[in-house]
Amino acid sequence: MTTQITRIVPLLVAFLLSSSAAFAEDAGQADLDKAVDAKLDAQSIDDLGGVIDLCQSALKKGLNEDNSAFAKQLLGSTLVQRGEAYAQIALGAPPTDPRVRRVREMALEDLQQALEATPDQPSAHLLIGRLEAMPGGDPKRARESLDEAVRLNKENPNNLAEALMARAPLLEDPEAQLADYGRVLELDPDNADALRERGRVHLASGDAEAALQDFDAALAADADDVTAQFLRSQVLFSQQKFDEALASLNDVIDKAPSAAPALISRARIHTLKSDSQSAIADLDKALLLAPGDVIALWLRASNHAQLGETEKALADLDQALQMDAEFSPALRTRAALLAGTGKAEAAIEDLEKANVSNPQDAETLLQLGMLYLANKNHQKAIERYTSALELAADNPLLLRSRADAYLGVGRQKEALADYEKALAAAPEDSGILNNLAWLLATSPDDSLRDAKRSLKLATQACEITEYRQAHILSTLAAAYAESGDFESAVKWSKKAVEISDESLRDALAKELKSYEEGKPWRELQTEGENLIDEPEAE
Repeated sequence: MTTQITRIVPLLVAFLLSSSAAFAEDAGQADLDKAVDAKLDAQSIDDLGGVIDLCQSALKKGLNEDNSAFAKQLLGSTLVQRGEAYAQIALGAPPTDPRVRRVREMALEDLQQALEATPDQPSAHLLIGRLEAMPGGDPKRARESLDEAVRLNKENPNNLAEALMARAPLLEDPEAQLADYGRVLELDPDNADALRERGRVHLASGDAEAALQDFDAALAADADDVTAQFLRSQVLFSQQKFDEALASLNDVIDKAPSAAPALISRARIHTLKSDSQSAIADLDKALLLAPGDVIALWLRASNHAQLGETEKALADLDQALQMDAEFSPALRTRAALLAGTGKAEAAIEDLEKANVSNPQDAETLLQLGMLYLANKNHQKAIERYTSALELAADNPLLLRSRADAYLGVGRQKEALADYEKALAAAPEDSGILNNLAWLLATSPDDSLRDAKRSLKLATQACEITEYRQAHILSTLAAAYAESGDFESAVKWSKKAVEISDESLRDALAKELKSYEEGKPWRELQTEGENLIDEPEAE
């Protein structure tokens, strides 16, 4: 290594100028002389090995105090030089390279011997720290070695910065990591690596603005830092600045076309923008680079589903679940597709698997509740919604959904309580307004009906939906009927029938007939029964 050779030359000159009479007193002098010559001529790792062998032989045969000290210094520097050569191979090779473990062990052995010969060698401590920080290494020893490298390099700014950069990722406390990167940047303000890695810590700590500032500074220092550009795109994505994130990802992909994570991230943005064709094109490329990536397969399936390509979507989901049978997003998406093709039981089975693997996922529980409700299994629906509400107590969709399930089994008071909470959380939600208004107009429980409030809520729901939803016009008619205004009830009920589709027309026609007969509408459920709508008996 050039730096080591440069460092040792003055010592070699001093050694060669020493008294030959003193050398003659040492039994190991001849081997030490050969070691000096070999060091000056060393060109390879094998040559360095020869120097090491000669130094060890000289020390074993015996040297006077001065020459022994010199031999140890020569031995230590050469061991570090060979250890660094091994370390460069280990640190530069892919982790899967079968040589890595053995070469790392050889490097560590040399470096440890170097420290035994001459303990205060900061470069040896730094290399040991970096090698032990590798997968399969000893994190405790890595930290200790890097602490020592930092201590020994206090007067050497360049080496100190390198030691701090190596130590920072090993620190558990984000504040300590930020402190190390901060010290590096005090020594080298334009250090793109330190800026990027400090930004990464800010991002992991939830400080998106500080992260973005560091990534921008890193790119100002090194415009080709694709990692900083990619991380910048992730911050912008988290801030829902999708166009800016897309621009960053385009830059990453232009400079690194084989960056599968960037292609997947860009596909996610295309998905959010409903550009399924572009998303699928990116995901096709990503899956060629990273076959079997479950996120890419799930995303591509979602886009195929958006295009109505159900078979392709299911094929991708099946492959993703072969790779990871508990991947909840894929299970949820497949469940939705299965339910849409009439395979409700299979859909429920997928969602129950997702719930077992991740019981804290409120979205899975919500989807399960909806499927159970669609299957007229109100009790199961209530159970799943209740579990979901334990995780998201104020979620208006969950509250409304459980209220619908309660209504389906005649538990009107519980339904009313949930609708009221849902309305407080989402006062402009037409679905919540409509369902609460329906309950207040049609409940068989006299104490729960409130014609005046029902009419107000139904009118508000109609205004939000511009009087274009048949089932909401039906609710408005029911509210007028409960108020005793059957003329208006008939008017809006006829309008509901007129604009309804076939699935609602018969039910709405029955309501109209009731109002024409001057009868308000009532829901006549009892606990455990399904929803039954009937006119009030005379």
